[in-house]
Order: sequence, then structure tokens, then C-alpha cells
Amino acid sequence: FAIWNTMMGTSLLSIAWIIQKAGLVAAIFCMVGMGLLCLYSAYRVTDSLRFVKSRINEKRKMRGAGGGLPPKRERLIEFSDVCAEVLGPLGRLSAVIFSVIALIGTLTVFWQLMSRFAENLALFCYAMLHRRLNVVISTGLMCASGNRNIYHEVGFNATVDNTWIHNALASHYTWPCVLLIIIFPLINIRSPIFFQRFASLGTLSIMYLICYSLFNASQWGINMDLTNRTSTHYDKPFKTSFPTMTGVLCLSFFIHNCILTLLRFQKNPKNNARDICISFLLVGITYCLLGFPLYLTFPLPKRCLADNFVQNFSPNDLMATVTRAFLLLQYTALFPQIAFITRVQLFRIISPGNDHSCVRIFIFNTVIAVICLLTAVFFPNVGLILRYCGALSGLAYVFALPSLVYIFGMRRLGQLTTNSVIVHLSIIAIGIANFVAQFYQD
Repeated sequence: FAIWNTMMGTSLLSIAWIIQKAGLVAAIFCMVGMGLLCLYSAYRVTDSLRFVKSRINEKRKMRGAGGGLPPKRERLIEFSDVCAEVLGPLGRLSAVIFSVIALIGTLTVFWQLMSRFAENLALFCYAMLHRRLNVVISTGLMCASGNRNIYHEVGFNATVDNTWIHNALASHYTWPCVLLIIIFPLINIRSPIFFQRFASLGTLSIMYLICYSLFNASQWGINMDLTNRTSTHYDKPFKTSFPTMTGVLCLSFFIHNCILTLLRFQKNPKNNARDICISFLLVGITYCLLGFPLYLTFPLPKRCLADNFVQNFSPNDLMATVTRAFLLLQYTALFPQIAFITRVQLFRIISPGNDHSCVRIFIFNTVIAVICLLTAVFFPNVGLILRYCGALSGLAYVFALPSLVYIFGMRRLGQLTTNSVIVHLSIIAIGIANFVAQFYQD
């Protein structure tokens, strides 16, 4: 459950969009294929601890020592530490850098989503106060134009207001800046233990999202055509833009930088492989329940699907408004935790030790906040950030590092075979191809 809850993050709202980018048939293959690849590499990460223990035993024999593991080595639970033991300092540096890239990508997406949700909630409340909004349980949809934040409104029955207050609330510059005032003090809290109390909120939000999507799907009915090209609901079963989906899925199934920590207190480590398989299966089922029903039943042309599917619903949709409120609160609680993890991982490289001055923490948090703010204002594209960060961090953490650690670790044990080398080098080649393909998408 802990693994499932941790993996449910930013890409959850983009599943229907990436299915549309791949096509129905290609999406099924991508979901299964990437899920299995990420599952295998996650297993390789958990299995890599044996190479560290083997290395320690070798050093102990050379020194003529005996007994249990030294206390310092018992704390080696991060995959970056395993990379350092097997691949050397460059391995540790690579692991930390690409882990931080994934985390910063997550933070920038959080900031953008929180900005959008806050804007929609503010406009909803403003219209309600001025009696300019007819609230309905479920209403018309809005068509996203390409990858930009341009929407054609369908069935939106609110009165247009051109006052300066409304224009300020609707400006895409306003809410990223307002968030800076709210979020910046939160990320400067030295320990985010307080925000961990909101972990259950994430589970509630996911359950509500699934119920919300299934409810709408049941109301719309199947709106899908794979053969009639003149139909409004026609969509190609296979598209050359499928690497968009594989890139995002690298981040959707990304747990590799913290899976050793999550499994550290397992009562029976022999069940790790079973628990990882169950967790990945639950994650895949969750993504399928949320993405495929929305895609198959979406009543507008499939190209109208937004990279954040909540944006397809009108501001006067009450259920969508509740969804935005849930997600805004969840991401507000998660953001300081992700920022804390990012800071800890980066400081382990640039400044080892647990005692960091308030000035250093303040500077780091300022840089993070500025990056998120500028990205939300000048590059408000959730889909692109997800797929590029996913493909890049996936290349390192999902494809390359686990495979290289396995190859060099087995070589050290004298158990490396030619077939193993071919298989794991092929996995690395898939990761490289996946990353390069992102630059050739529309």
C-alpha cells in the first residue's frame, strides 16, 4: 500500500491524455510493456543490496575482520549508496542528479496544477458571490486546443464579467505568484512531519477521482470509433506519437529512488518481490480505471482531452469543483514533503552531513520556488514536463542504473552470463530510444 500511495502522483490526471496521444491499441501495449519494464527494474533495485553486502564481506575478509555488518554500512538503504559501492562515485552522482530531476519535475507540475485549481476555485467563488453562476452537478465539457491552455467552452452558462477583479482572478500570472506567498513559508519548515498527517488525504482524493471519472463515463456512454474516419469519435488505434505515453509512464511508475526506504522495515524481506508485483499491479489497475473509461466515453473529439483532465470540465460543475478543492489541498500538503526529499538528496552530494544552516536551506528553497514560479508562468505545459522529465529520469533510474548495477555486480560475483548482458544492454537501449523519441513528437 505504501508503494501504491507513493506512486500515485502528478501523472494521474494525464492518463486519458496520454492514451489519446498513443491510440487505444498502442496505449494497451505501452501500459503493459512499460509497467513490466519498470517492475523489473524496481525489483533489480531491491535485489541490488546483495552486491553491497558481498562487497562489504570481501573487504572484511581482506582485513581479517568478523562479526556483523558495521553500523555505518547498515544505514546504506538508498539506491544512490548502492550505485556508489558498485559503480563508484560517478554512479552515486548520476543517481542523485537524475532523482533530483524527477523530483523537481514533480514540483513544477504540482505548482502548475495548484495554480490552475486555485484559479478555478477563485472564479467559482467569485461568481457565486455575485450570483453570476448557475451551479449544476454535471455540465458541458471544454475542449483543449492542442497542448496549450486554450479551451473552447461547451455548455458553460456563467455570465462573463469584465471587471478588474475578475480579470485579475482569471490571469494566468496571478495564482502562481499567490502560491509563492502560501507555499514558500511551508517549504522552509525544517521537518515536514506535520504534513505527513495528510497522507490519507491522497488516498481519498484518488478514490474520489476514480469514482468521479467512472460516474461521468457511465453518463456519457461509449463514444469511440476505430474504423469510420468521418466520425466525430474516430481515433487512430495506433499513433506515431506513442512515445509521449512511454515518456510519461516512466514517471507514472517511478518509485526506484525510494523503494529501498519503503521496504526497509519489512518484517519478511523474502516477500519483497511479491509485494512489489502486487503494488505495481494495483498502480496499473488504478491508471486503467481512471484513464481508459474517460478516453473511451469522452463525448468530444479525442484531441480535446487536456493533459489535466479536470480542466475539461466547466467551472460551474460542482463535482469538478470539489475535485479541484481535494487536489489543491492534497498537493499543498505534498509539496513541502517532496521539496524536503529533494533538499536532503541534493545536500548529501554538495554538503554531506545532517547539520545545514538556515541560510543554506533558505537559498535552496528560494531557488526551487523561483524555478516552479517561472515554469508555471512562462511554460504552463504539464504534459511536456511530465514526458521529458519522465523519459530523462527514467533513462537513468529505470533503464540504465539498475541494469548497470546488475551487470557489474554479477561480474564481481563471477556469475555474469552473456544472455544477461544482452538483456540488460537491450533495456538500456530501450531507455535511450524512449528519451530520443521525445524530441520527435508533435
